[in-house]
Amino acid sequence: VCHQLLRRYGHIVGVDPSFSLLDAGDTVELIGLVRHELGLATATGTRFPRKETLAAMLSRVANAQLRLSDVVARSFPWCSEDVDGIRAVFAGYTTRKRAQQLCDFDDLLLLARALGASEVGGRALAGLFDHVLVDEYQDVNALQADLVEILRPGGRGVTAVGDDAQAIYGFRAATTEALARFSSRYPQTTVVSLEHNYRSTPPILAVANQ
Repeated sequence: VCHQLLRRYGHIVGVDPSFSLLDAGDTVELIGLVRHELGLATATGTRFPRKETLAAMLSRVANAQLRLSDVVARSFPWCSEDVDGIRAVFAGYTTRKRAQQLCDFDDLLLLARALGASEVGGRALAGLFDHVLVDEYQDVNALQADLVEILRPGGRGVTAVGDDAQAIYGFRAATTEALARFSSRYPQTTVVSLEHNYRSTPPILAVANQ
């Protein structure tokens, strides 16, 4: 969805509509190239984070909407001495993308949110959809939750289905916070609780809950 929105309206926030899209493998390789060019592999006398680790770190910064130092402290503590070098790699990676008109998957989300936050872009996006249905809302991260509101400001027309008990994987920095805050974010929400389990028998549920 964000890809199509940026192709159509991205010029409002300075995105060339002919941008090329980096897939996950392309992202890792470009980060690795910048890492190599900066000569950071042995800069501290120990092994600098691998390109795959750097890509995961950058994605978590974008999706969790946290500072790099906080992400490193929480999820990559073994990289705490390399924060300055990591920041340099990310800056070089961003510069390279902009120079070559490239976007990675996280850019699609970030730029679409920036588009929706602009006055002209916000009006354009708010009128595109009458209804937005989000399934598995417990797997929505902070950035994606913002995008839902951009597509339907105020939440009118939004239907979300979710179960915090199923939030066990943390896809792309997702937490149950978006689901827990749904009603406060959209005060006119009607909550329909689905409390009958059609998948399992009571003994199985008792063991699972225990």
